Amino acid sequence: MKRQILAILAAVLVAGNVLAGQLTGRVLDTANRPVSGAVVSLMLGDRTLRAVAGRDGHFVLELPEEAHPPLELAVTAPGYQEGRLQVDRSSAPVEVVLVPSRTFSDTVEVTANRAVAGQTPVTLSNVTREQIDRSYWGQDVPVFLSQVPGFYAYNDNGNGIGYSYFTLRGFDMRRTAVSLNGVPLNDAESHGVFFIDLADFLSTTEDIQVQRGVGTSAYGGSAIGGSVDLATRHPLTEPRLRATFLGGSWDTYRYNLEYDTGLSSNGWAATFRLSKIDTQGYRDQSWVNMWNVYANVEHYGERSSLRLTLFGGPEETHLAYYGISKDYLDGKITGDRRRDRRYNPLTWPGEIDHFLQPHFQLQHIFQVNPDLTLENTLFLFTGNGYFKQYKTDRWMPEYGLPPFESPDGGLIEYTDLIRKREIDEWDTGWIGQALWHHLGGRGTLRGGVALRLHNGHHWGTVEWAEHYPPDLPPGHRYYDYQVDKRTMQPFVEESLTLGRAWTLMGGLTWTSHRYEMDKDRVKGVSFSETYQYLLPRLGLTWRPAKGWSVFANVSRGAREPAFRDIYDPQDYWSERVHLHKEELTDYELGGERRWKTGYARLNLYWLHFSNEIVWAGGLDDSGVPITANGAVSNHRGIELETGWTPRPRFGAHLALSYSLNTFSKFLEFDWDGNPVDHSGNRIAGIPDWLANLQLTGGWGPMDA
Repeated sequence: MKRQILAILAAVLVAGNVLAGQLTGRVLDTANRPVSGAVVSLMLGDRTLRAVAGRDGHFVLELPEEAHPPLELAVTAPGYQEGRLQVDRSSAPVEVVLVPSRTFSDTVEVTANRAVAGQTPVTLSNVTREQIDRSYWGQDVPVFLSQVPGFYAYNDNGNGIGYSYFTLRGFDMRRTAVSLNGVPLNDAESHGVFFIDLADFLSTTEDIQVQRGVGTSAYGGSAIGGSVDLATRHPLTEPRLRATFLGGSWDTYRYNLEYDTGLSSNGWAATFRLSKIDTQGYRDQSWVNMWNVYANVEHYGERSSLRLTLFGGPEETHLAYYGISKDYLDGKITGDRRRDRRYNPLTWPGEIDHFLQPHFQLQHIFQVNPDLTLENTLFLFTGNGYFKQYKTDRWMPEYGLPPFESPDGGLIEYTDLIRKREIDEWDTGWIGQALWHHLGGRGTLRGGVALRLHNGHHWGTVEWAEHYPPDLPPGHRYYDYQVDKRTMQPFVEESLTLGRAWTLMGGLTWTSHRYEMDKDRVKGVSFSETYQYLLPRLGLTWRPAKGWSVFANVSRGAREPAFRDIYDPQDYWSERVHLHKEELTDYELGGERRWKTGYARLNLYWLHFSNEIVWAGGLDDSGVPITANGAVSNHRGIELETGWTPRPRFGAHLALSYSLNTFSKFLEFDWDGNPVDHSGNRIAGIPDWLANLQLTGGWGPMDA
């Protein structure tokens, strides 16, 4: 059907009551996509109140006491003609549908790896700014996201601040693609994500989308378990200065200062934030001291937008990555269970981690014509830091320390020592993509390429030793090497509407990773390793009736080995091994029902995972999981998510999941070379049942 270019504004009023002092709603386009950056204005005499729609199209307009119905709203967005709407305060929230003008038909933001609930055939959960405002108090991102089905988080320090980790459908962070404004965050070498470098970041996060399974992830980290994308908020249209202070148990404090310049007449706006979080931690000697600076400057033109985002800050924490025995959990050490459970085996006061990782992102979006939008993103982030560890009774050759004779003639081969591990690294890249609406708006084609370059310099020194060789200069380096990595990911994805009820989606990503190591200054090891693979995705959505949708998809995922899985220059005993990529086949089936006051989503999944590089059941002396290769596993489960808002400021949210995670093939060998067959065993460390229930309510100035 030929697209008709109409300068109209359609508004659908959803039953409910206005929040006290607020008008809420959502801005969508005619394809039911959120219109990010749309400006909602309300004229009150000589005053104009404004709100900006977030990445999911939601907006909240603060209403003063003198605002009386009917209210006249004006909604504007680049590429859409201004529309005016009269709203009775008793009819909010408001869903506004904008029809594109002739010059700028798409949203101001290409949503990269984002999916649309009820349309895209993937399993997803969206966390809105309103949910963040209600539930965020300073905890790390993984701990906050425990409300998502299949999402399990834990924290070294015991109170949700510091080094935090998560699993999604039983897969750890190394197998989950994490991005921020569409820019990959997973470490290029380890594939891990260090949320400790994002202190108080949720205070400037607009929304979060968690996709479970391969989903629509076209580039970035390996989406074996799923993907997590955080979108930072746009600057406010009106100037604002806000300060926040929070205090809590275990000497936990959060300081936050934010400033918005407001939207200027020539289209510029900016927001700035300075944050500090301190805590002593629940566990002994697990204190954390974190700073974070955030700046976002944007310009909106008639057919383009420009966005510069900078963030980062230093962190310092006493490490607490070791667990404790059951005797400590049961209080059998001192007889005081509460006291014993807080024990941290890392008792040396100098066991401290220091790190700084500043990020720079530049995003430009240009609408060539009503059907074609181009987006280019440049990014750069660096990392510099170190941590120290106290080690006892170490064999000296492991640290490049030659044994020597003691004054009494004996041979000294073992010593206590303090080691310092340092890193200096940088990552830079470009993500270019195009979005083309065709076939009269029934088809949407997205294609592009993501490039990333990484360089990491690692070195370790012996800071002190009880028995230090007399002829060896101080500050001896026992490892010193550099790793380069190049990643290229061209991708294409088509979404096609078939009639009124069906949407077909297909995608293809080709990935190439290349490791190079040629500057091992201690062992002289040099090698390169390349991993390449093609990943297809296919899905179908059926909408049998209003508010109903059913989907199914099958996708392929893969992950290249982490660098230290192949060879670990920091380990004296390490030898280079040849590992294959991990491979996943993902089968998904699900449905969604939406009604005026709520929604419910139910889905089934089966993930067949082969060539798995598995956790062998322990940690090395740096807290890094010991891995082995060659397992085949199956992850099956059912997930339920439902939300109900019977009236504004009152609601409930339930996330429930059950999973069965087993090895279908896993044979390993013990220290004596004897085979140990784990085939058919359950995979440890993954809860079968996960449930999260949230009840919210508010009255007057209070919310809970």
